[in-house]
Amino acid sequence: MKKLVVRNCCVVAILAIINVASGADSVEVQLKKMADETRKSLPMMMNEDLQSTSIAAVGKILLLRYNFTKKKAQLDVPALKAEYYTNSLNAASTNPDTQKALRNGVSFEYQYYDSVNEFVMQYTIDAKTCNLKK
Repeated sequence: MKKLVVRNCCVVAILAIINVASGADSVEVQLKKMADETRKSLPMMMNEDLQSTSIAAVGKILLLRYNFTKKKAQLDVPALKAEYYTNSLNAASTNPDTQKALRNGVSFEYQYYDSVNEFVMQYTIDAKTCNLKK
């Protein structure tokens, strides 16, 4: 499961960087365009346990929403949060293109809900969490 989530994080971050690097529009406008385009392919199953359901850009924040295929009571939330946060942080911190986006003020907010849309967890990846200087 974790490999697919990390890949998704990298794909989104790389798309953001391509747009940020173009320089024609503001970062905010570019993120909105990227989110609008990505939204066309959602919902998308990431694996048998997780579905990517929504993406939106609010200023320099990219909001990513996921739904688990199980109810919250069936999930080990602390373990999942530790695993997903660590994987997302490592992917963002080690990818030079993602680092550029983060240094440009972009942040990624991950929100997770269960199969009946009950909130499960969320976390944010930004330049500060990656120990990057702007």
